Amino acid sequence: METIYSSEQLIEELLTTTYDGSHSTRQKHVLREALRSLVRLAKAEQMLEIRTDVKKITQLPDDTVHPYREVD
Repeated sequence: METIYSSEQLIEELLTTTYDGSHSTRQKHVLREALRSLVRLAKAEQMLEIRTDVKKITQLPDDTVHPYREVD
């Protein structure tokens, strides 16, 4: 059984409501792939933001002595 994600369902709904049948299959395909690309880009941006936030939170200040870090 194939999992259908909510973004995929939303893309299909957008295509259904946007194209009434007067457009070619190619036009629908191009729009579908463009929307999928936007979803992937948004996910990548979100992951980058999360990683940046986690790095900020878990970074020790320079003057903190960590038990596993060697002191010069």
